[in-house]
Amino acid sequence: MPMKLYGAVMSPFVRKTRVVLALKGLDYEAVHVDPNNKPEGYEKISPLQRIPALEVDGRYLADSAVICAYLEKTHPEPALYPSDPFQYARTLWFEKYADYELAPHCTFTVFRNRIVKRLMGQDCDEEAIAKALESRIPPMLDYLEQELDGREYLVGDSLTVADIAVASQLVNFRHGGETVDAGRYPNLAAHTERMHALAPFAGTIEKESGFIRKMLGRRPRRPARRLGRRFPATGLHGHQRGTAVRRDADPGHAAFGQLPFQPQRLFRRREPGFDAVTNMQFTAADPLNGTAQIQPLAVRFP
Repeated sequence: MPMKLYGAVMSPFVRKTRVVLALKGLDYEAVHVDPNNKPEGYEKISPLQRIPALEVDGRYLADSAVICAYLEKTHPEPALYPSDPFQYARTLWFEKYADYELAPHCTFTVFRNRIVKRLMGQDCDEEAIAKALESRIPPMLDYLEQELDGREYLVGDSLTVADIAVASQLVNFRHGGETVDAGRYPNLAAHTERMHALAPFAGTIEKESGFIRKMLGRRPRRPARRLGRRFPATGLHGHQRGTAVRRDADPGHAAFGQLPFQPQRLFRRREPGFDAVTNMQFTAADPLNGTAQIQPLAVRFP
């Protein structure tokens, strides 16, 4: 019986788990969970009723970090955690850094405002995004840039969950119209490009980007006041002059303007409030918990 992964498309945590499953060559069944219409007994699958969750022979695990660690123990090849105790702990640190430090800003601020709110016909909070881009995110990227100095991977000499976790959050950052500035963060930009070029990442990025373009229907507008904005010479936290992030030229990775359609024609909203586009049938919900549902155009990934 194949494993079952309960989750939602575009969740960085579910994506991380799917990449690990793919790299280990494991078959699984993807099960859609509508956070506002959960299957009966889902609290037995995921006690906090979050995604992802994994079912193995009628037993359940919740939380992406827990699931990835389990997969490493049960399917150790290829190894995605170092055998050295210190490097193993460093891998856990970077995974936590991605899930708990990058996620609130790259996913829950930039991605949520630029993608989810536009899909729901709500105003994008560019002030919140500006704050994240100018004061929250740069120090985080600076740290990762330093850690990658002279290195191909964050830990050791091979791919680990640390790399996968960071790269997955930066997919959502990319969907939100931002990307790592290679001029300011050359090591991190090169690392991100390598990670996103891996087959499991490349395939899902292409599909997710295609879905976003189809849902929005045209190339979105970018807020003019944000274009070309540069930091002062003294910079934030003493950084040198230069943009922290740049817009991605791909129309699928731009800051989204107003929808070219009336949202109520495409979506049936069941409950107020949500955070991000996530589920397998393209319901809108929080990437971690989910708080609402919409039903969009009939677009399916294989």
